[in-house]
Amino acid sequence: VTPTQPDLKSLLAPVAGNLTYIKTRDSFSTYNEGGNSWSGGNFNMLQPGGMYKMYAAKEASFPVIGLGVDLKQHNVPIMRGWNWIGFASPVGMTVADAFALLSPEDGDIVKNQFDFAIYDGYAWEGTLQALVPGEGYIYYSDYAGTKQLAYPSSDYQRKAPAKLSTRSAHKQTRSSAYPSNMNIIALVKNGEEVMTDAKVQIYANEELRGQSSQSLTHDLHFITVQGQGSGVMLNIVVE
Repeated sequence: VTPTQPDLKSLLAPVAGNLTYIKTRDSFSTYNEGGNSWSGGNFNMLQPGGMYKMYAAKEASFPVIGLGVDLKQHNVPIMRGWNWIGFASPVGMTVADAFALLSPEDGDIVKNQFDFAIYDGYAWEGTLQALVPGEGYIYYSDYAGTKQLAYPSSDYQRKAPAKLSTRSAHKQTRSSAYPSNMNIIALVKNGEEVMTDAKVQIYANEELRGQSSQSLTHDLHFITVQGQGSGVMLNIVVE
């Protein structure tokens, strides 16, 4: 949806006070309750195709009123490094289908708040199985130039499966307490024996930040670890 009133003050009015901070990859804005305004960054509106991180004191939702997005006009540029993507397609799709026209390369990564997948040169592997309309994702590319992420054709949208698994490939630590995460791919061995049924947990002090309850492709564990900043000592527990 392209909002009729995309400015932060109008669009976020229903959750003003509860939602106090919003950021893009390059900027941010903070809610000033006394002045009922947003300030601090160099952006003041939300756009289709953009991804935003928001801090809320408690769970909330707000309506977005506007016109449907013309997907042909909303190709997303993918540059070298980390790209923030707001998935504007009206239908969900597998990771492979979503990025088929992008021609992903070995080592490309896509992640959301709780899961991730990496392209191994042939297929996408990891806990992230599908992209969901309206949700945000971060895509890493090592390609030196700029690619264009094109959305699916109308034929794909009509033929899209009614049900698409958006659940993680295994149990994850699903916490919204932290704005960022890191990803670990691990092979667990006991001597020379690969432990396919091992359970891996990642702790910061005594707080569980990430876990894997089972290995996936090639006996690898794909673990998303919640956190913020750097310098935190992590402890790995294998059972």
